[in-house]
Amino acid sequence: GGVRAGHRGGGGGDRATTRCDGNLLAGWSLVSYYARSDVGREILKRDFDLCMGLKAGDGDKLLEWMQSPFFDMAEGDFPFESSYISSAVGPGVYNLPPWVMGKACQHVNDDYGIGIVGNTTLVKYDILTSQLHLSVDWDNLSTTATTLVTDKDLEAGDDVRSLFQGMKKAVALWYNMTKSEKCFHLNPAINEDNIGDSNGSGVKTVTRRHLEQYWDGKKEDNNDPPDTCWDSLCCNESFNLVNTLVRGVGNDVFWPPNVPRDYDREEIIANVSKDTEQHCSQMFLRPMTNDPHARFLDDYYGGLRISSSSNIIYSNGLLDPWSSAGVYPDGLSVSDIGIGDDGNGIEWPLILNVTEDGSVISLVLKWGGHHLDLMFSHENDPAEVTIARKVEDEYIGRWIEEWRSVKSVCRGDSCDTK
Repeated sequence: GGVRAGHRGGGGGDRATTRCDGNLLAGWSLVSYYARSDVGREILKRDFDLCMGLKAGDGDKLLEWMQSPFFDMAEGDFPFESSYISSAVGPGVYNLPPWVMGKACQHVNDDYGIGIVGNTTLVKYDILTSQLHLSVDWDNLSTTATTLVTDKDLEAGDDVRSLFQGMKKAVALWYNMTKSEKCFHLNPAINEDNIGDSNGSGVKTVTRRHLEQYWDGKKEDNNDPPDTCWDSLCCNESFNLVNTLVRGVGNDVFWPPNVPRDYDREEIIANVSKDTEQHCSQMFLRPMTNDPHARFLDDYYGGLRISSSSNIIYSNGLLDPWSSAGVYPDGLSVSDIGIGDDGNGIEWPLILNVTEDGSVISLVLKWGGHHLDLMFSHENDPAEVTIARKVEDEYIGRWIEEWRSVKSVCRGDSCDTK
């Protein structure tokens, strides 16, 4: 789903970050293992510049904090500095650097001497460091060492410590885009005052994944619902965005899996649909039963039945996590387009016919962040983006000329065009 785009953008404008994926994948398990002991948690506090110490059981909380910015950075993976994403779901008008995902990956691209042996696609592999031998089997993490791993071993693991510090720098591109944070808290807040003790500053930012968790926690405080257009839009139009529900199942760089090994996709989507209805009902007092207009857009425009539609361009930037929810020809998905390689032999952007007559197309950009083609042109734009804008211009111009032609004929024949 959407989380796969996060590691597609790791190369930024080049492909010089070949170790990034493996190092991140190993890093999550190592963080989880270190979080199991007092000494390990103290090391994590130091290496990640945390304002407060970790408690037993905080490993998952730390992982979520570390992993969540990658979705937003992938959205804002543009060839130029931009505050577009950070101003929408971050601390304000602060620029992310150009090719921010590539910058993040460069921080964890060294050869730390940490190896992964096994089948990462099946989420069954071993992680080898100078001091540790960990075994991953889906969401189970164990050590296979024949001798007890001591606190001294953890302190002596310079390879792991270097990786941790690189991971800190990677997530700091998001959490410290203000360049003012002295240390980091794990509890995000939405542009609120600093939290925590007087010696630390809060992370005044929240990722999309945190939004629902944040407001769920506020319900007990009887706070008013958030005044966000995103929630109201999704609820009003019955949007059910499911492309980010599953991660860590062997097709991205995350761990642990957030679903069982035998997960059923349809069951997950059905459950989320119920949760969405409940959420919208509580947030906006929307009735749980459909009113006459509840499916208006689906009925009027046909929903997924777009074979009779015309004059639409669906633009999909493959660096954008939302591209997995894009519109493509029947039977084709993002994973079929060959985005995992360098795209050799493929001329970008791809122009794919969604309807047989070609009046509805899917325009696919390999180096496209969140609707990059709709941004102002920039000298650093990849060539495919310039071409994509010309394609869009040509198609729209053609539609206008077709409409004018029909109007002209009808005026001559005195026909009614209403």
